[in-house]
Amino acid sequence: CIVRGIRAWLRMSGIRNGYLFPRIYGYDQLQSSSKHLSTRNFLKNFRKSLADIGEPPMLYTVHAFRRGGTQFLHEDKGFKLSKILRWGKWSTNLTYATILRYLIADTDLMRTPRSQIMLPDNDEYDTCRYCRRSCTH
Repeated sequence: CIVRGIRAWLRMSGIRNGYLFPRIYGYDQLQSSSKHLSTRNFLKNFRKSLADIGEPPMLYTVHAFRRGGTQFLHEDKGFKLSKILRWGKWSTNLTYATILRYLIADTDLMRTPRSQIMLPDNDEYDTCRYCRRSCTH
């Protein structure tokens, strides 16, 4: 479960501000959280982790993070769509249907506010809505 995993990561890493995924050097040592992990290295590490748990790594890309980022900036930060499109270097030929797919999220159906979902003490979503697995198994 990604939510439980990230909450565990935040507890273990001690990250309180800066990037969620800072640069890593040497043997899994975090650099200052003021420098981000590159997209290329993130995808490489992400796919290694997927393979470790038996998921086919090549089925996953970083595109889901773009979608989540769009939702976060629009819903939580109040960014206008025009600003998100410029900032994300989106095509100017987008249809409304495409934009809508980026803005509608499963989290829109959740009871907990988005800003609270990833907090380490939030145990409301210990079971995945899709696979019904629990992070505690």
